Amino acid sequence: MSSLGAIVRQYSDVHRCLVRYMMMKGYTTVSDFLDKVIAFKEVFNEGGDNSDEIEQLKNNRDSIMEPLIKFMNRKLDFSGLRFVEIVDEYDGDASFVALVNSCAFSDVLTSGFKPNEMAFITKLFKSICNDERAELNSCDALNMGYETDVKLSLKRSQEILDKLIASKWLCLDPENRSMLRLTVKGELEWGQYVQSESILHKCSLCQNFILIKSRLLHCTVCNDTFIHQHCAKRMIQKRKLANFKCPGRDGKCGAVLLRRAEIGGGC
Repeated sequence: MSSLGAIVRQYSDVHRCLVRYMMMKGYTTVSDFLDKVIAFKEVFNEGGDNSDEIEQLKNNRDSIMEPLIKFMNRKLDFSGLRFVEIVDEYDGDASFVALVNSCAFSDVLTSGFKPNEMAFITKLFKSICNDERAELNSCDALNMGYETDVKLSLKRSQEILDKLIASKWLCLDPENRSMLRLTVKGELEWGQYVQSESILHKCSLCQNFILIKSRLLHCTVCNDTFIHQHCAKRMIQKRKLANFKCPGRDGKCGAVLLRRAEIGGGC
């Protein structure tokens, strides 16, 4: 029987197809990502006996993700791209995989924008990141183009918004199409850029930004630790803990931040 590691090492054509697919999509659910891995594996091994490997992939969907992403990222080192698994805070804590740029921000993301347009874009992302629900009304966004230090026409402001959405950095709330919010790709690629001027904290567990302030767990004992609620919940479930305790900066705090009884059934 092939090991999961052996299966992962065989992903040359599968890897290239996944990169092309993700460049088109920007990000997708973990389930869809793994479905594509299996489908591409079947396509590129039509002449061989790969039934055992495919079965292992189907039966080990959780355990294959980490080695699969690590392997692919090593192959992508030269390109300035990387795969990241991340939870979308807006979408019921669903897990996604995003293909993001790992190059210096100014070298890639700002290309094609004039300084006043970048000022407009920065205002948009800062406003979203500073909002309690991490949202921005699209009319308010367009009005930012009129501000003194930006001075963009309404038409150009709309064009930039459309480009940010087409680039999978922003999206419209599916239940309220007037509200803009960050995609997981936008969070990963732009969060670092606006962090210094925004109310953004990194989760001590997953190291991603915490967007929605009402879902933030902050330890008031050591005052060092900020945690996604979903990360704490998953830790309770994975390790069958009665309580989630603050790891602290040095792992020595131990204050209770979330109790199993607080997270409902299914745990």
